[in-house]
Amino acid sequence: EDAPVMTTEEKKANFWYYNKGKVIFAVVAAVILSILCVQCMSRPVYDGQVVLFTYDTYYTDHEMFMEDYFGLYYPDTNGDGKVTVGIINCSYDKNLTVNIQQNQNSATKLSTVLLGQRETVLFVLDEESYSFLQSVSNEDQSIFKENKLYLNDTFYTVCDKIEEFPMPEGMFIAVRDYPDEDVEKDKKIKESLIAAKVFLENLEAAQK
Repeated sequence: EDAPVMTTEEKKANFWYYNKGKVIFAVVAAVILSILCVQCMSRPVYDGQVVLFTYDTYYTDHEMFMEDYFGLYYPDTNGDGKVTVGIINCSYDKNLTVNIQQNQNSATKLSTVLLGQRETVLFVLDEESYSFLQSVSNEDQSIFKENKLYLNDTFYTVCDKIEEFPMPEGMFIAVRDYPDEDVEKDKKIKESLIAAKVFLENLEAAQK
């Protein structure tokens, strides 16, 4: 016998009954994909990144001031005609013991940079934070190269503008150190070290 002819509404109901799982999955996948695409498009492409780690409080404005200041001296590594430097703020706040979550987040970011983001080679530190990182470094391989570039009054004039939370004195830039074989094997580390050298030479020349 011939099947009865279904109306348009019956066809829609029949399709939904047998295919609703596939439709829901496709819609959710499309939404997730669109969100990821937007995030990738809006995420800045940095020429380089600098880790900020001391035991002090920093606002987003502090980070923006430093990004603009360091961007004046960093090379255009991606060749897009402009220089963008990102600050990775991993600082602890030893005076805000109640804000445990903030310090946990900072510890996680610092661990991620040290262990998983090894192409990030520039660190802004002070003596206290530098000593801490050196104390936890491998006995056979120091975390940082010996040379430090201390930041002068120009840096503080440009970046230290929030009176309630002044930056610590004696901040400097240190560069991560790697065994020669690691540098030769990892193209990203090698390129980052070359860019860091140019950056430090430009900054040092401007500070004289």
